[in-house]
Amino acid sequence: MAGTVLEWWARLEEGGDGRPTAFVFGTDGLCKASPMPRNGKRVYLVERLKLDARTMRRQSFSTAATKTHSRAVSRIFRRTSPADVPPQPRTESAHPLSIHTYHLGVLGNFPADVQDFLQRPFLRDDRRVVADHYYEDSVEFASQRLFALFCLSADRNVTLATGTRILPRGKPLDHAQWQIECYHSLVRTPSQPQ
Repeated sequence: MAGTVLEWWARLEEGGDGRPTAFVFGTDGLCKASPMPRNGKRVYLVERLKLDARTMRRQSFSTAATKTHSRAVSRIFRRTSPADVPPQPRTESAHPLSIHTYHLGVLGNFPADVQDFLQRPFLRDDRRVVADHYYEDSVEFASQRLFALFCLSADRNVTLATGTRILPRGKPLDHAQWQIECYHSLVRTPSQPQ
């Protein structure tokens, strides 16, 4: 369904029944499998956005220590309750999307050029933008490691960023280093050939 898998993520939904919602992003599609009841049984609803593999674009971003981060921005990746509202995106160049403030806060943690890559395809008239994200953070011997994934999808475009931020222990966020892979693809319309 997704073609060659480029990235996948899964999570337990808050207040759910302990069964995960899973996503797969590939060359041919963005797929989502979510648990739901049907006839008194728990089943999975699988949905797919077909992507035009010919339009798939990949771009790598690598950042060394940067002075544009703010300490408050990192709060989004701390263990918080869903009621906590994260900070707004940290760059003035971030364009407004009609997505929840929580997702904008997550997006604001990425470097400005990654934010631009993710948002730019949606700025004209692509409607009904949906955001999703996943992250894991860990403290290691010499650093704090954050793995983050952020995906935007709409009627005509899908963008995804997946990357790792390494912050040396005891250092402020302006000493963090990112390694990020970004993808953009057009959504295939029903009339397009496979």
